[in-house]
Amino acid sequence: MSDRIARNSPQSAREFRILALGALLMLLPGCVMTVSSAQVLRSPPLSARFDHEKIATFFFTSSYFEGVREVTRTPVEIRMRDDAKLRGYALTTPRARAALIFFHGMRGIMYPSRDFLVRIAGMFDVNIVAVDYRGYGFSEGKPDLATICRDAREVFDWARDNLTPRLPLFSFGYSLGTGFALDLGVNRDVAGVILIAPFTTSQDFFAARVLWWSAGLIRLRGDASLSDYHPQPVENAARLKAPLLVIHSDCDDVIPYSLGEKLFDAAASPHKAFVVMPGVGHMQLKLAPPPTGPMLREFLDQFAGRAASDD
Repeated sequence: MSDRIARNSPQSAREFRILALGALLMLLPGCVMTVSSAQVLRSPPLSARFDHEKIATFFFTSSYFEGVREVTRTPVEIRMRDDAKLRGYALTTPRARAALIFFHGMRGIMYPSRDFLVRIAGMFDVNIVAVDYRGYGFSEGKPDLATICRDAREVFDWARDNLTPRLPLFSFGYSLGTGFALDLGVNRDVAGVILIAPFTTSQDFFAARVLWWSAGLIRLRGDASLSDYHPQPVENAARLKAPLLVIHSDCDDVIPYSLGEKLFDAAASPHKAFVVMPGVGHMQLKLAPPPTGPMLREFLDQFAGRAASDD
């Protein structure tokens, strides 16, 4: 098992390159390509069945900690207020001192991320709740930004009321999921927010996806369902009061490092930290090695302890 962010196919970086190439072939200087929310919020195919998923317990060792870690992965189904069922996994470990609500990336689903989630739970001594967005993977329904944000709050409430023991809850997002993690951080009493490769606005994100050789020929932009949606991540960052940890690679080839810096600068959090992950791409991020692993452990220790003492 690896602690890498799980890679799902098709890859988002490749898809945006194909979009840009298609526009270039039109030979229309100044061409604007509009991307819809339906194109962004689109699950990769999944042949596995949720009713075949079973409770499983894992034991593993690592050079990053002493001893053996035990993690149990349990399939979970959470019913939303509109009766849509979101499905995924709850990861629990006897050593847990905090719990994370995990939000995956644009082409992410939880099934191929199962081993990654087990590894993170054991590596950092945390419980994790990780369910697919509605319309993704095992979950029912049709995805849109507002509904996914509402679902996130209901998943948080479910975790708060159903996970035992009751532990401080952190919001933890990767790539596209950082927007949902931030929204949850503003709308629920989280112990902290952890963002891996965040972006500021949909417009900034699409502007960054135009490759150097097509500059001046092609512009990508989100349609009204994306560009007019509020609050955008940078707006939520300006409202965030919870502790914040931002992790971003200086070689990110999907969401530029500069967007992570910009969002971090806008964040109102009284306690915030930025960790640079050097020399890896968007799909090769690893959380355990320095400097990321020690900083993430320190953040969890500090603010899980503070949240517990406040209770």
